[in-house]
Amino acid sequence: MSPSPGAGLFVILVLAAVAAPLAAEENAGLEDLDRAVARRMAVESLDDLEEIIALCRSAIEKGLAEEDAAFAQSLLASSLTERGMAVVPRIVARVAAEEDYGELREAALSDLEESVSLDPEQPRALLAIAQLNFLPGGDVARAIEALEETIRRGEGDPQSRLSALLLRAELEEDPEKRLDDLDEAVRTAPNNALVYRTRAAVRAAMGRTEEALDDLAKAIELEPASAAAYEAKAQLLAALGRYDEALVAVDQAREREPRAAGPLLLRARIHAAADNYEAALHDLDRLTAIDPDRLEFRLLAVQIYQEAERFDEALATIDELLRLRPEATALRRLRIGVLAEAQRFEEAIAAIEELAADTPEDPELQLQRALLHQMAKRPRRAIALYGDYLEQQPDDPVALRGRGDAYLSVGRHAEAIVDFERALKTVPDDPGLLNNYAWVLATSPEDSLRDGERALEMAIKAAELTDHSRAYILSTLAAAYAEVGDFESAVIWSEKALTAETADEHRESLEKELATFRAGEPFRERLDEGEEEEDAGGPEPEGQENEAEESPDAAAVEA
Repeated sequence: MSPSPGAGLFVILVLAAVAAPLAAEENAGLEDLDRAVARRMAVESLDDLEEIIALCRSAIEKGLAEEDAAFAQSLLASSLTERGMAVVPRIVARVAAEEDYGELREAALSDLEESVSLDPEQPRALLAIAQLNFLPGGDVARAIEALEETIRRGEGDPQSRLSALLLRAELEEDPEKRLDDLDEAVRTAPNNALVYRTRAAVRAAMGRTEEALDDLAKAIELEPASAAAYEAKAQLLAALGRYDEALVAVDQAREREPRAAGPLLLRARIHAAADNYEAALHDLDRLTAIDPDRLEFRLLAVQIYQEAERFDEALATIDELLRLRPEATALRRLRIGVLAEAQRFEEAIAAIEELAADTPEDPELQLQRALLHQMAKRPRRAIALYGDYLEQQPDDPVALRGRGDAYLSVGRHAEAIVDFERALKTVPDDPGLLNNYAWVLATSPEDSLRDGERALEMAIKAAELTDHSRAYILSTLAAAYAEVGDFESAVIWSEKALTAETADEHRESLEKELATFRAGEPFRERLDEGEEEEDAGGPEPEGQENEAEESPDAAAVEA
């Protein structure tokens, strides 16, 4: 028998009455979710985000229908991302100010990591995770992973993907892989001038200059009112020695930013590179008039004076700066360097001794003192100072090479060989070291010290490393051939040494060597050891001897 209509209605009402509380229980968090949504419509502060996050968590915990739960999770994820991102500027500010940012970063990363665990398709959050972890003390492995995820998931967020590609390109050491990322960045943002400028810099560093100029042309086309691409173009053209074109480009940059110091400073540098020193100094005078307190302008003027060998003006500029900053150690060091370049060694030594007295804990000054005494032809004083320094830094190749050269200049060949051998272990491709070591092995009058085969091996390498262009290195190569009995080759290389660009300063010695080789004799050299004059640092112990004229081969100490 079928139920009556009244009975059916009764059943429906009963089922509805039972289902209502069940539905309410399954969606108990709906009220909190509604409040979170309403709050989300008018977010004004971090406190608002805190409340939204708390309401979303509460709604999910109380229970939601499937569709509402998915929405709550999405709202929670986006709110966590926004809260995490909101503190990033504060973190960056603390990094710039060298303040502790650890707690802020951990809080931001906690929000961002939770957000991407709820919704992995968030390139912006993944990029922030990468950037925060790349800061000192971060998890670099996680940073790389997040960066890769940003690129992989960033199709719908071109800006985040672009930033990730540029960051990965910056971190990449392999130029080809770096270029691959930048090519992809161009495909991601084909109308972004910054991307083209960045790729231009990489292509220029790889020697692909025409492609780099093409990129800069595209950047200029995209942003014709911007000075940045013109400046980059000027720098590249100047590096290529195309100074006239570089000056045109930098003037185009100045047209776009007539009050900016950058283009005018760049023009001064281009003039200096072109040996147009007066024009460079004129631009620097204009810059100094605009900003008289900017040290960079004065320091560039010093550099230009040095290049023009106008040492008095360079020193006057430094002295003026020292009157304003008497405790500036860097300026005092610069002054010593200019004095040395001007071959005013007594003044340079006096200045460095004074600086060393003020900064006795600086081992680098000890090394520089030794180099100065060596340049001033005081090898025994230099040897003593090198020795003091090497007690602290026993494997420093500069000090070992320097002391070896000093030993060589006073005829102490055995000691020179010991230092050269130690230095060679650290810098096996230093042409100056190879040359001087080969010279003593080829020319020492002590039979037990000479080794012609090894001298020839090192001399060949030194000549190759310098493109067979330096007279004193070709002279050593000739001496090494003579030591092994190949006088034909010795004469050939000795003649080439005489025709090299650097031959004039050593011509007398080179001609003497050539005559020896033509006579079928190997060259022998030991500098006479006589009484050395008193040094600025005090008299040498009795029995120390003065150096004779240095050979063209072992004389120059490359500071």
